Amino acid sequence: MYYVLLIPMVIYFLVFAYYPTIGNTIAFQDYKLGRLFFDSPWVGLDWFKKVFAAPNFWSALRNTVILNLYSIVFVFPAPILLGILLNEVKNKFFKKTVQTLTYLPHFLTWPMVASFAFIILNPTSGIVNQIMVAMGLPTFSFLTENSSIRAVMIVSWMWKEVGWGSIVYLAAITSIPMEQYESAKLDGANKWQQITRITLPSMAFIITFQLIFKISSIFGASFDMTRSLVNASTYTKGMNISLYIYHVGLAQSNFSFGTAVGLIQSLVSFVLLIGANTLARVLGQDGVF
Repeated sequence: MYYVLLIPMVIYFLVFAYYPTIGNTIAFQDYKLGRLFFDSPWVGLDWFKKVFAAPNFWSALRNTVILNLYSIVFVFPAPILLGILLNEVKNKFFKKTVQTLTYLPHFLTWPMVASFAFIILNPTSGIVNQIMVAMGLPTFSFLTENSSIRAVMIVSWMWKEVGWGSIVYLAAITSIPMEQYESAKLDGANKWQQITRITLPSMAFIITFQLIFKISSIFGASFDMTRSLVNASTYTKGMNISLYIYHVGLAQSNFSFGTAVGLIQSLVSFVLLIGANTLARVLGQDGVF
């Protein structure tokens, strides 16, 4: 019966995950819309050569890597910190209120998050610029300047996902036996020592698990986030691989070129996944597989 219950999920992945990979063949063909996948002339690695020769590709690649490195430094630790802080809160009403308020943004779509950002960061009526004016500072257009768009994306990303991401860490913390904390208190350990010697080591597996997938996604980024927050004036620093594939592959109907870029992105992500998993095992942590 267990295998019978698996059948719907297996069918789902076969139809929506594995079958579409056949479309990767057009990265090696001169594909035109309306043709079947195997009816187009084969061109070998010509599209990949054009990808590596395209200057905008390297700019998009650089922006993607920088943005995701920022996310590892700022976004990734935030749910861990929030989970630890919430675990220390004794007032159940306050704890549940904070949890609810931090979870809710996860259920908002990126266009809605972008709308909030436009309202808050508006150069004339936004609260951030009003505070800056009150402090004697000039107004600043955060959403139309290349110098600030990455910061806006990281802060928006953190606000949207920090609460939802903390769920898994809270679950890991609640599974730690209380006897360990009681023994630590008897030995004179303060709260900081309890967190660093008990809480964090007990969460090592789930932190490593999440970090491996985070590293593997360095060459990927949320298309919805980028499409909602980045505009023509911030393409220089905001254009990433996902948005680049959209503009080149769909907007310009260059499907073979866009597929080649997407295939490169997937292959590099796969290599990073294997590398991060191997490094975790070398360092003595349990890998994903």
